Amino acid sequence: MKFFTKKEDQYLRDNYLTTPACAMSRVLGRCKSSARQRLNVLGLIVPRESVEEFKKYSHFKKGVPASNKGLKQSQYMSTAAIEKVSHTWFKVGKNPHNTKSDGEITMRLDKTKKRYQFIRVSEANWIPLHRHNWMQVHGAIPKALKLAFKDGDTLNCSIDNLELVTAAELMKRNSFHNYPKPLALMVQLRGALNRQINKQSKTINQ
Repeated sequence: MKFFTKKEDQYLRDNYLTTPACAMSRVLGRCKSSARQRLNVLGLIVPRESVEEFKKYSHFKKGVPASNKGLKQSQYMSTAAIEKVSHTWFKVGKNPHNTKSDGEITMRLDKTKKRYQFIRVSEANWIPLHRHNWMQVHGAIPKALKLAFKDGDTLNCSIDNLELVTAAELMKRNSFHNYPKPLALMVQLRGALNRQINKQSKTINQ
């Protein structure tokens, strides 16, 4: 631990009202928080209005490069400061603690706020769960067709709830599900009624 000298203490007393603590630390060649800690020890309190001005000073200005750009860490941090933060560095070949494993499933929203499940099949490779389930049973999905949910529930990825439809049919279904529930029910009943009428007409004409 490097103790502050009388000369350094006097520098803090002379400048703490006009210069941010982090800037004084750099002038003294110390780690970023050292000047602030020493001010507390000396009982020097920075007024609130000065703190607000210092915040403006600390903001990055557009077009102005960072003060440590192009520098090695040892050139802008003390050895003690580097040792203190070194345990937080990512190690080569080591994944973050929240890294998912193959087979894990997450939830995502599309542009229309619909929820879909995604499954990790390999590192950095996630695919929609409903597509994965379909391909496991039926193979690749033809480019001309779309995979749809029979009941309209995008979270029901059971193979029994999936089917291939044309783009036109999928668009029609998506429009149907956007209707108010009473209207959607009427459209559904009308479709069922028309199918029964057509069925009876074929029977009569035979």
